[in-house]
Amino acid sequence: MTRNVLTPHLPFHDDKVSQGYFARNGYYHAGVSAGKFCRYSHINRADFRSGSDAFCDAAALLTGVPQEKLQLNSLRLEADGSHCLRGESLAVEVLRRTFVKFCPQCLHDDLETYSGMVDGALRLRWTWLLQPVVVCPIHSVLLKEIPASDPVNAFDLGRLFAQNGIRYEDALISPEAKPGALQNYVVNRMSKQAVGPKWLDEQGIWPCVKLCQMLGALVDRGPEPMIRGYTDEDWANAGDIGFDVCSEGPEAIFDCLAEMRVSAGRSSGRAGPQATYGFLFNWLKYSTRGDDFNRFRDIVREAIVQNFAIGAGETVLGQEIVTRRVHSVNSLAAKAGVSRFRLYRLMRKMGAIPVTDDQAAFNQQVFPADEGERLIARIQNSVPLNKVRHVLGCTKTHAEQLAKHGLISSVVPIANDEVGVTQGYFNLEDLGEFASTVFGSTCSTETEDDGFVDLTVAAKGRSSTAEILHWLLNGKLPGTRLIGGVKRLDHLRFDLDQIKELTKYKGHSELHRLTKVALMLGINLSAVKKLISKKNGGPWLSPASAEVTKTLRGGAYVSSVEIVKFQAEYLPVALIARQLGSHASAIRSILSAHGISPQFDPAWLGARIYRRDDVSELISKHQQLRPAKTHQSNSAEPIAAAKADISKSPENAEFCESDDVIL
Repeated sequence: MTRNVLTPHLPFHDDKVSQGYFARNGYYHAGVSAGKFCRYSHINRADFRSGSDAFCDAAALLTGVPQEKLQLNSLRLEADGSHCLRGESLAVEVLRRTFVKFCPQCLHDDLETYSGMVDGALRLRWTWLLQPVVVCPIHSVLLKEIPASDPVNAFDLGRLFAQNGIRYEDALISPEAKPGALQNYVVNRMSKQAVGPKWLDEQGIWPCVKLCQMLGALVDRGPEPMIRGYTDEDWANAGDIGFDVCSEGPEAIFDCLAEMRVSAGRSSGRAGPQATYGFLFNWLKYSTRGDDFNRFRDIVREAIVQNFAIGAGETVLGQEIVTRRVHSVNSLAAKAGVSRFRLYRLMRKMGAIPVTDDQAAFNQQVFPADEGERLIARIQNSVPLNKVRHVLGCTKTHAEQLAKHGLISSVVPIANDEVGVTQGYFNLEDLGEFASTVFGSTCSTETEDDGFVDLTVAAKGRSSTAEILHWLLNGKLPGTRLIGGVKRLDHLRFDLDQIKELTKYKGHSELHRLTKVALMLGINLSAVKKLISKKNGGPWLSPASAEVTKTLRGGAYVSSVEIVKFQAEYLPVALIARQLGSHASAIRSILSAHGISPQFDPAWLGARIYRRDDVSELISKHQQLRPAKTHQSNSAEPIAAAKADISKSPENAEFCESDDVIL
């Protein structure tokens, strides 16, 4: 036969393989199989099988289809043994070469579209050659399989059906299924229809498919699945699981591997990366085509060195580790020469190991190596609290107060903030820095002078150890002396007049005890406690933080700022009565008559408090009709007015009651 364009022309479809299209022309124009048509057309079978340029040139002359289009859809064998299809390099592992998959519904459509052509009607889709494709993207049914031992006949569906004795009508039924995520990604990428995750798009099809499948198999069935017996459908399921992770990028893969590491190795303190990652680890370690998976191997290696106690000098997946990243309890205990049980308890207190973990965490949980080693070094250079007094030169009580108020801190957190003589690990270097700061603001003297007292006397009945040292550190006690220049806390001498002045200032500070707040607002103490609580949507009156009040005696405090903010929005009936010069019971009646109700349930709160916006107009009208007394007319500053009332009502100050106490 000549290589003139054959007529009538058989249309070329973009979803078919060029070799399959050539085989259809053989049936359509000569009624022969692909192998015989190669001989008739003087095309070498090897060129046909490999999709070479010689085949594409000859096929273009015969069919009239542009050579570029035939090259794009031709399954080409490259010099390095890989294949190329639609511009993508494909390893042989991602292709089907000893059998062919097909969609019965697609073949049925072909037979109906090209009725009368029989074998020449069957179009071989390029998607059927891809190992990840197990479901027809068009009809959503499982692809069926037919053996193809001859690489030439593998492109000739008519010949394959005849060789295997299969009738078309017997192959038209297949179970329904949905295409998976990995299949959709591969098909869309090769169709040039969509852009996938950048991290995957930057790699070849084969590495993408293989790493998704291997990671998915590990996630799905653990480190020892029977992958040798996996079917195409099993690999497709594993690939979908892996794609869900890989599509999110390297960070997601790293997190997935880290999570699997934590859930593994609980029964054995010697469980390493090979036991945790099983076949995945061995595949990356021994793969003959390892260079294709270097990026994935780097991620797995990084996950290993950050989640396993791998020491410097060890080799992981072909690369020597220069620096240890993490320690386990076992590895750090061995290096530091300490009991692993003691270290385990310390790491739980530090939060490096979850408190819910049992002793399997000796090798299961890891923490940053530098932090762990630094912690051990600091602990080994520490003393318990009952020894701090010898280091700082103070009493046991002073040391406990310093620890309680945070002036000195334990290397390891003290459980429940309990301070006892043996609690904690107080680093000697930290104590030295604290002492240097304290003594750095003092002046040395050789003699005791009148008016200067030690720390115990300075605090007695006036302040506290922690508060006085806070004043010293903040520069509020200039001239503090150090007897004999000996750097001990019991050699400090404080100016008693300065201490008295500061305590006097503190007494007039802007923090108020709850009893005083109750008197200032004209309500009972119980109501104040409810206003500062979180019950029923509170607090409405915010108490001062524990940090602010830690050096003060007593319990809760409220600042003047908070009281002003509260009074800007709310008014107790007692304060309204003070402004109007009337009795609280009369004010209650007036407000009730005007339909104004308390903001809070009086039965719950034990007091009547109204929104200022609700009562301001009524107060203004009554003040115009009945001018207030002189000291009440200046009630724009309710705190000052309240203090004046308190000073004039000793019975109220004693019993913390007001005109509006509800019994």
